[in-house]
Amino acid sequence: MSLISLGTMVGVTGLQLPVFDWFGRNEPYIMAISGVLLLITGLMLAAAQRINCRTDGHCVHPPCDEKKDYTVLIFTVAVALYAGNSLLQYLAR
Repeated sequence: MSLISLGTMVGVTGLQLPVFDWFGRNEPYIMAISGVLLLITGLMLAAAQRINCRTDGHCVHPPCDEKKDYTVLIFTVAVALYAGNSLLQYLAR
C-alpha cells in the first residue's frame, strides 16, 4: 500500500485501475485497522519479551531469544512502513 501511495503521489501510475479507486475510498479505514493491529501486536510482543518460559519451568525447548529478536525486527519494519504511509497520506492532503 505504501508503494501504491508513493506511486500515485509522484504520478508514476497513470492507469485508472479499479483497485486504486477502492484503496482511495477505503484507505482511512484500512489505516485505522492497520494501526489497531500494530498496537495489539506491539502489546503482545512487549508481553512476550517479559516471558521466559525456560526460567519459569514451563517448557524444555531451546531459548527463544533469537526468534524474539527476529520478530521485533519484523515488527519494527512494519511500523516503519506504516509511519511512512501515514506521512505520505498527510503530505498528499
